[in-house]
Amino acid sequence: MERRPVSQRLGMYLFGVAIGLVLVGYLLSVRGRFAQQGPAEPTPIPTPAATSPAAAEPTP
Repeated sequence: MERRPVSQRLGMYLFGVAIGLVLVGYLLSVRGRFAQQGPAEPTPIPTPAATSPAAAEPTP
């Protein structure tokens, strides 16, 4: 079994670290997106009638 050059081993190590960082960042972003979606879900997009109470009750 031949020894690989130090530069090649260092490149493989850095490549593995980069893949690990990308995976961790992706998992954190997905988890953060789901955590933010929880409280933001119950607030619906306001319709014009629900925005202004004057529009809901017509004035004579």
